[in-house]
Formats: sequence, structure tokens, C-alpha cells
Amino acid sequence: MPTNKNQAHCILCLKNFELSTMGRSSVMSHLKGSTHIRNSSAVNANQHINTMISKKVSDSEPQEATSTEEPVKNLNVSGAAATALSLEVPAIVPSTSAVSTTMRIAGNTMNNHLTNSAVTDSEIIWCLKVVMNHLSFNSCKDLGNTFQTMFPDSDIARKFTLSPAKVAYTIVHGLAPYFSDNLQKSLQDCTFVVVCFDEALNKIAQRGQMDIVVRFWDDCGNVVVTRYLTSVFLGHATAKDLEEKFKQGLAGVNLHKVVQISMDGPSVNWKFLESFSANTRPDASDPKLFDLGSCGLHVVHGAFQSGHRAAGWTVSEMLRSMYGLFKDSPARRADYTAETGSTCFPKKFCQVRWLGNAEVAARAIEIFPHVKKYVDKTKKLPNNFTCNNITAACADPLVLAKLSFFASISAIFEPFLKKYQTSEPMMAFMHDDVAHMLRCLLQRFVKKSILQDADTSNKLIKVDLASKDTLMSYKDVDIGVGAVKWLATSKSSDLAKMEFRMQCITFMKAAATKIIERSPLKYSMVRSFSCLAPQNIVHSRTTSEKRMSDLLQKLYEGNQISSVVADRAKIQYVSLCSHASSDLREAFEGYAVQNVRLDAFYHKLIGGQAEYADLFVVVKFVMILSHGNASVESGFSVNGDMLVENQHEESLVAQRQIYDGVRNLGGLLKVKIDKRMQQYARGAHSRYQAAMQAKKAVHLEEQQKVAARKRVAESIKVLKEKKAKLTAESATLSRNIDIEIAELEKERH
Repeated sequence: MPTNKNQAHCILCLKNFELSTMGRSSVMSHLKGSTHIRNSSAVNANQHINTMISKKVSDSEPQEATSTEEPVKNLNVSGAAATALSLEVPAIVPSTSAVSTTMRIAGNTMNNHLTNSAVTDSEIIWCLKVVMNHLSFNSCKDLGNTFQTMFPDSDIARKFTLSPAKVAYTIVHGLAPYFSDNLQKSLQDCTFVVVCFDEALNKIAQRGQMDIVVRFWDDCGNVVVTRYLTSVFLGHATAKDLEEKFKQGLAGVNLHKVVQISMDGPSVNWKFLESFSANTRPDASDPKLFDLGSCGLHVVHGAFQSGHRAAGWTVSEMLRSMYGLFKDSPARRADYTAETGSTCFPKKFCQVRWLGNAEVAARAIEIFPHVKKYVDKTKKLPNNFTCNNITAACADPLVLAKLSFFASISAIFEPFLKKYQTSEPMMAFMHDDVAHMLRCLLQRFVKKSILQDADTSNKLIKVDLASKDTLMSYKDVDIGVGAVKWLATSKSSDLAKMEFRMQCITFMKAAATKIIERSPLKYSMVRSFSCLAPQNIVHSRTTSEKRMSDLLQKLYEGNQISSVVADRAKIQYVSLCSHASSDLREAFEGYAVQNVRLDAFYHKLIGGQAEYADLFVVVKFVMILSHGNASVESGFSVNGDMLVENQHEESLVAQRQIYDGVRNLGGLLKVKIDKRMQQYARGAHSRYQAAMQAKKAVHLEEQQKVAARKRVAESIKVLKEKKAKLTAESATLSRNIDIEIAELEKERH
């Protein structure tokens, strides 16, 4: 004992005993005691945890030791106790050999555990790579053998056992539930949710696939995130079907948190929205579902197409045909180059693409003389839709003027479409950008005096385009510098040129009418959102404060915030405007949406500050609102990359959930594999088996129903045959009786 040299302490028995009377004999006596022997055996069988992380004994070290100090060190005894026990004792003390063997076994156990964990991590990473790179499951065939050949000295490669089947059930029943559960937890923690949806044909399942995307404020990253939730599959797509499948896709989400449903504009969608709102919010006290119109991107692009149709032109068909003329035809491309000397070919045109008009039209104008020369020199073109369109275009003397006007109007629309092709929060800019685009369009064919009077967006959408007094004369209309040039150089008559200008007016009038009719400008709440545009706060403070007041009033009436929060937020907004005009002026004036996200901008300024807490609640509400369905539309291309023959629907949904989860984390290399993910991956096989058993049970139940229906049908058939037989016999008996009656009647007479 450090404090008493006449006593000793046994570290196994946790007992002190005297040395002053018997000395060494006391130690020998204690060593032979049954309690000490039992404790010593227990030490051999169960080593202290520190022995498992001690330095591994090398093969060059001796297996037998002559000192008893090593076991003492292995047991992590203090220096004083080790000194007290350094006396010579008989061989009954646990040998170094036994302890070393135990250490080696424990070390191997620990190494095996670490290796197995590393193997699980490796298999998870490879499954994630399969999803992110759109690899097939069959590409993992013999993957373990491949890695063992590549890395023969690796224990991880030796135990790597991914097969196509294992990859499949790990993805569908392991990793997908992990990412889905994480998203569901985030949705439970958030205050407001926006849901976006759209449908497209799944060519493998041959059913309509409705992709559902959610937007919410992520408190971890302090930004708005747009996440893929799930997909549901449709046969018929009536409003009732949409509502049923939509609710199925949102299972687990509190529907009262949904503040907006973003969609495109078919009539069936509006009927669905009306039914969904009535069924999920029957009471006046329920949070209101805000109607902000259909997808702004669809509206603007649809307006351009409406103008093209109203003009009666076939520019879209001509652009598609120019590309199709040389597509998959090496002979035509070679002949075209040889005849014209040009190696520049038409660009691909797709009528439903939002950003493909102006650039394609500009290329068509550039190479049209070469195309016309090639068509004129070619002896005979096939009699089909593509070639007929090209021939008709070459015969039209105003085709270049039409193309130039087409490209000029596209240049007005495409900056808006390009800017809003994002999942970042843009609703605060929507009103001003649509109003600017509409004004630019109206300036080309509406009288200046009318536009000068329409100095606000509310007046702008009330301009009467049906009145002839509103429109310019055909001579004054702005058709674009390119169209003016080609119109002047064409050999058309004055009447044809006048008709062309009138068609341009019709084009722009139809497009503007569609924007006014369906754009977000007619929704007063969209106008209110512009109070959070930094430039408006600095340069239009009075208007911004009024719009913030209107916004708070609508949020209160929609049961989204309390009156107290609304009143405090109004005061806090006025305070923010004051700072924006003074010490924060540089930050607000220098804000550019292409450099800084609006949600990150406001979080940096007022997020986490108690004096702006209520205002920040309103800011987060506006930030999550959807300006369009760009995120859902972009998911269709991801679906196309993942589709393979005979693919199950749940497999596609699982891969989309993983793909979205990994992208949200920043990519494959940013994924941190935690213990919970390992547990999901390791439990995938059992969940797969449970799912297969459930499918078998459902299949068996269906078979039993079919068998029951067959039995009933067979019974009905037998009864019908019996009935027919009895009916025939009865008819025969009836006829015989009638004959007998007739004969008796004859005898009576």
C-alpha cells in the first residue's frame, strides 16, 4: 500500500491484508485462497476493456515472460500498486502467455468488428454510387471478385459481397427508407410546407407518374430546401383520382402545414385543388390554403405559344423540320456540306422547352440560305411531313422576317424563363419581373399614351387590348430590327407586308392577353410579396410598407399567424426599412439575386435576432412559396435516366429518394455514414423478406378471390344448366298435357 508499507492490496479481490506478521507467507496464503483463484480465472476469460485497445503484440515478441510486471501493466494497475506486487511470487499468478493470447483474441475480435463495419460502409457507398451514376444492378455482378483481384491485400475487399440482388434490396429496403425517414422528420419539425406536383407518362409501367416535391425552411442549413418526397402512379387522372393519390403520397405529412400547392394549369388540377381545400380545411378556423395561380413558367411559355398559334404561322413546325431533315442522315449532311460548303447545321428545337426558341431561330436565320440552296439543288425529297414543311418555308418570301420576329419576341420572354428555372426563393421578385416583361411586350404595339397612364401593375393588366384605340397602327408597330431588314429586302407586295405586320400585332396581342389572364399579376398577395425585394425596400419604402401591411393582414385572415405576431412584425419591418436606408443601405442596394440567395441574405441580417423574431417568421413563409414547377419538371429527366426495362415502381421511387437525399447533402463524397444508416443497410434483407412475404400474402389473397369467383361462376353455370334442363322438361310435360287435353276435347265433342 502506498500509505502503509506493512499492508498489501490485491487488485483482483479489492482487499487489503497485513504483511507485518507473516510477510511473504501472507501473500502466498492469499494467492492460494479460493476467492483469489476464482477472480484470477475471471481475468483470463474477460480482459479489461483497455487490453482490447492496447498495442498489438508482435510475432517477434517472446511468448513466455519471466517477470510478473507485464500482466500488471496489462491490467492497467497504478504505478504504486505495481511496485507493491513486484515481489517474486509462484507460478500461480496468471502468466504473460495467457494474457497475451487473450489480448490477441480480443484484438482480432475488435479488428473483425472494425473490418465488418468498414465493409458495410463500402457497400453503402457503392450502392449510393449505383444510384447517383444511374448504373444498372447487373453491373454489380461479380463485383466482390473484381475488388479482390484489384486489392488482394485488403480485408475489406475480401469480405465485400455485393451482388445485383443485394444492391437492389439494399437500395429499396435499406437506404431509401433511411433518406425518406430523415425527410419526414424534417417535415415534422418545420412550420410551413409547400407541395409541388406534376404528372408524366412512365413508359415502363405504362401509367401516369405523379412526382411530389416539397419545399420548407431547413433549420439546420437555415435556407429553403426543395426535396423530392415520393411518386404515386395513376391510371385515370380525374380530379378525384388526383386527390386520392395526392393524399396517399403525403401520408405522414400534416396536411394543415401545407400553405400552397404548386401545379400547372389544366382544368382538372383546379377542380382537384378546390376539392382538396374543402376536404382538408372544412372549418373557418383552419389554416387557409393560398391560391397563387398556376406555375408562372408554364403561363409565360404558354403565352408565347398562344401568340404563335394566333398569328397562324408555322415557324415551330419549320424549325423542327429543319433539324429533322439532317437528323440521323449522314448522306444528306454530306450532300449539304458538299453543295453549300457549310458545316453549320440546324439546332434541335422542342416546342415544349422553355429556353430553346431564340437561339434555335437565330441559327435558322443564319443557315436558311444554305438550306434553301440545298433543297433547290436536290432532285427529289421524300414526300413526308418534314420535307413538305421545308419546301413550304423555302417558297415563303417572308420566312426570314417571321423567324426574326419570332426570335425577337423570344428574347423578351426567355430572360424571365431562365431566371426562374431554379428552386431558390424567387416569389419576392415575381410581381416586378412579370410586370416588366409585360410592359416590354406592350410597348411594341400599344400606344405610348396608354402605357404612360398605366404606371402601375394594377393599371397595366387593365389595359383594354380588344379596343382598336389602344393599339398602334400597323405601320408604327415595333417588329424588331431583324424583321424590318428582311421585310424591306423581300419581294413581297405591300399588301403582304401589311398583312405580316398585322399578324405580328395579333401574335403580341394574344401573348399579352394570356399573360394578363393567367399570370400572377392579378393575385394581390403576389404583389404584396414584393415588399421583401431588397431594392424595393430601399427605393420604394412607402409602397413596401403598405404591401407588408397587406401581406400581414392576409396571413392573419388565413389563420397562419396570430394578430400579435402580425402587429409586432409590422413594427419590426418598419425598423428594418429604417436600417436599410441608413447603416444597411449598402447591403440592400448592392443585393443581386445571381450572387446571393434571398433566404441566406435575410437570415444573415435578421435570423436569430430577437428584435426581428416575428418578422423572420413572415420572411420564412414567403421564402418557401413556389414560383413555378421547375424542380418537378427537372425531375422528369432524372426519371428518364433511371428507367430500365421491367423496372418496378418502388425501385424507381427508392432511387429518386436516395438521389435527392445525396444531392441535398452535397454529393456522394459529402455523405457521412452514421450508425443509423448502417443499421438500415444491415436490416434491408429482413425488410425485403417481409415485403416479399406481404406480396405473397396479397397474391395468395388475390388467387383465393379469383378461385372463389371461379367457384361461384361454376356453380352459377351448373344451376343455369339445371334450370334450363328443368325448363325443357317442364315444357315437354306441358306440351304433352296440352295434347292430352286437346284429344279429350275432341272425344267430348
